[in-house]
Amino acid sequence: MTRLRIGAIAAVLLAGVLSLPRPLGGDQALFLYIAKSIDHGSLLYRDLWDAKQPGIYIFYAVAGNLFGFNDIAVHLLELIVMLALAVVLQRTLPDFGFSRRAAALAPIATVLPYYLVAATWDLSQLEPLLGLPLYLGFWTSMRARDSTQHQARWQLAAGACCAIVSIFKLLYLPYGVLFLALSMRRDRRARTAAAWALGFAAAWSPVLIWVLAHSLVHEVWYTWVTFPMTARRQAAQPLSVLTSSARSFGRSFAPVAALALVGIWAHRHRLERWMVLALAWAALALVLDLAQFWWRYLYWDATVPVGLFAVLGAIALADNAREHRRVVLGSLGVVLLLAVYALAPHRQRIAESFPDPTATLRHTDARDDLRALEEPLYGDLDRTLAVLRAPDARPGPVVIFGSPIVQLASGRAQAGRIPGFLANTLGSDEWHDFATQMRSTPPAYVFIGEVQGISESEFLESRGTEVLEILQQSYCGAAHPAAGRWLVQCRDVAQVPGALRRATGNP
Repeated sequence: MTRLRIGAIAAVLLAGVLSLPRPLGGDQALFLYIAKSIDHGSLLYRDLWDAKQPGIYIFYAVAGNLFGFNDIAVHLLELIVMLALAVVLQRTLPDFGFSRRAAALAPIATVLPYYLVAATWDLSQLEPLLGLPLYLGFWTSMRARDSTQHQARWQLAAGACCAIVSIFKLLYLPYGVLFLALSMRRDRRARTAAAWALGFAAAWSPVLIWVLAHSLVHEVWYTWVTFPMTARRQAAQPLSVLTSSARSFGRSFAPVAALALVGIWAHRHRLERWMVLALAWAALALVLDLAQFWWRYLYWDATVPVGLFAVLGAIALADNAREHRRVVLGSLGVVLLLAVYALAPHRQRIAESFPDPTATLRHTDARDDLRALEEPLYGDLDRTLAVLRAPDARPGPVVIFGSPIVQLASGRAQAGRIPGFLANTLGSDEWHDFATQMRSTPPAYVFIGEVQGISESEFLESRGTEVLEILQQSYCGAAHPAAGRWLVQCRDVAQVPGALRRATGNP
């Protein structure tokens, strides 16, 4: 049994090591840039602003301080988290009736698929990172219900785990409510809820103390409550985004989902309480994902419960191999075909990892080729940044209306607190604040590119007219690389809207 455990962990470790040199996507580049700025003394929400809760920035800051502020460091800390999840699953699943063999192999269905089929924009997002605290909240909640002793301690731990999840994303607070509701016993409801609340409050208290200590109550309320209510409406997306992301993730996770359906079917007449809670977890994940921006990385918050049912499905097939040989072989054939289908988009990346799996870690050229393969912007990054690296380039901060990859790679500070990357979510108040920050801290250069195939110029012209006015009056064309266009400050920025236009007589 020890060999099975080690083998499963080794498979996750190998897949994770092969993913270390993979590039950061746009969101992740922004997280790393903000974490690095915080490490250099900037204050989150006041000096630098993003709509996320502080958990993801804490994670990236820890990665940077431990291993360096770069993509490999982020992926390395993520690998440690994933290995911890794999070990925890192996050690705790016997509590739910899993055999030692099934528990030993559980990481193959719950953790390994992430590294095999995750796209660039999936890696190191907060949803896959939350698999560990979500599962710990799930497990401790069930232990609290079933335990005859130390029930309060288990609920205390469950509340703390659920708090960690919400520190990463406040929208995921319903997970904690769900785990609490389905783990409470009628005769101990008040005591159970009190213990859970105490653990929740204890985990949140350092964050709240930090908010109060830096007088950030107004900024935090606006960022966590007010802005999300308007951002979803401002960034309204066509239904094609939902169908595209669902189709993409469905393809990637199809073999695991197929085994999960077998597991659910096999236990349909004898669902245990933990199975009901796991199904509720997966269903709630779908609801919460649909309430957001429909990107495919959001679906990773449901992969642990689906993976657990996939383990049950594999067990059911193994138990019926002799009695229903044809059915089992047919089912395995379908799963195998789905696995080939899921891995097909990643075949070039996987093939290039062999016969030398460490080449992309040891050789800069190989790593650059991998990054360009997964994110074309990296292949054109030198030409994109040439204007900033020229001997006669102007010093000073920049504004990037486009991928934060450009911001991070530029080595320049962001002018103002609001990143241009969020252009599609900004309302009229935020655009006015953006114009104000451009007047108070005029960027030396402005880059206008694309995000998810949509030019940021569209949002400047339709919503950010005050900012567009500043660009038209005070900035001139500097370069036009394939990824977008650069503007350089060529005149003073007027401190009052329309002041320069009135002074020069320009229309």
